[in-house]
Amino acid sequence: MIPIALVTGVLAGIREGSAQDRSISFISVLFTSIPEIATAIFLTVIFALGLGWFPAKSRGDGWEYLVLPVLTLVLYDFGYVARMT
Repeated sequence: MIPIALVTGVLAGIREGSAQDRSISFISVLFTSIPEIATAIFLTVIFALGLGWFPAKSRGDGWEYLVLPVLTLVLYDFGYVARMT
C-alpha cells in the first residue's frame, strides 16, 4: 500500500491541477469515504460471486483466501497516504 500510495501521491503533486491530479485525488477521496465494510461487500460481489476469481468465504490457508481482505484494507488506507503525499 505504501509504495503505490507514495507513487500516486507524487504523480498527483508533480502536475498540480491537471487531469491526472484531479483523477488521483478523486479516487483517493472515493476509496477513503466508502466504509471498509461496504468496500468488502462490493469486492466480494464483484470478484467472488460475479467473476468467481476468489473464494467468498475464508476457510483455508492459501493466499487466495487473503486477497479480498487485504485488498479492502489497502484500498481504504491508500487514500489517506496518497492525499498526505
